[in-house]
Amino acid sequence: MIGMAVSVDGIHWNKFNDPLTTEHPFTDSDPVLTEGSPEDWDGGFVWMANVTNSPEGFRMYYTGEKDKISAIGYAESKDGIRWTRDPGNPVFHGQDDHINIENPSLLCLDTICFLYYNQSIPKAMIAVATVLK
Repeated sequence: MIGMAVSVDGIHWNKFNDPLTTEHPFTDSDPVLTEGSPEDWDGGFVWMANVTNSPEGFRMYYTGEKDKISAIGYAESKDGIRWTRDPGNPVFHGQDDHINIENPSLLCLDTICFLYYNQSIPKAMIAVATVLK
């Protein structure tokens, strides 16, 4: 699951905790994004989130996995707490089922965005994908 913490100084952090959830495992903190349904591409688990802000709110690129195959998904949020997955997920994946794609990091310039990610199998490397804005 993907969690969130808040800080006023960037040094001391508090986990996001919804006071309405008091049962284990959410007694002291709550996730902002959980794994998808068992039949979804991210039905195993989600992790490695990268969040950016935009004029419309927040954008999250995250790694999702099911059956040991990972890819990158996208979600949007107005408040950074409640997230909506993109219906076109995953937004980026390996060329075949034997390449894991994970750890997304986004850089947008004037007319193009770069999505940096880790790719593993047949060998580990850092790669980049681009999209025109």
